[in-house]
Amino acid sequence: MFSNCGVIHVEKNKIKEEELFEIAINAGAKDCINLKNAFEIITEKEDFYKIKTELEKKIETFNYSSIEWRPLNHVDLAEDKSEKLLEVLNALEELDDVQNVFTNANLKNLH
Repeated sequence: MFSNCGVIHVEKNKIKEEELFEIAINAGAKDCINLKNAFEIITEKEDFYKIKTELEKKIETFNYSSIEWRPLNHVDLAEDKSEKLLEVLNALEELDDVQNVFTNANLKNLH
């Protein structure tokens, strides 16, 4: 239900979109996305450090870079079920033993 991949976010004012995407694709990136506030580079888990190293030749720092689990399919929930799921996710994140929480629920529509 999830794929393990590398994710890199770069501030839009650090580099031009065409230049960043060209470097990323030539280094083997799986996908390049123009988000609202940043550019997102998606890599295969195995290629993450190679692509990150290539990007670091042009960009000193990234907003975010990590290996994470991305859902293959998103699930839409009714508002009441979304709120209950959000409570469970928040409770999990508060546990000291939990490092990361990933979900395939579409929570973007919650306020």
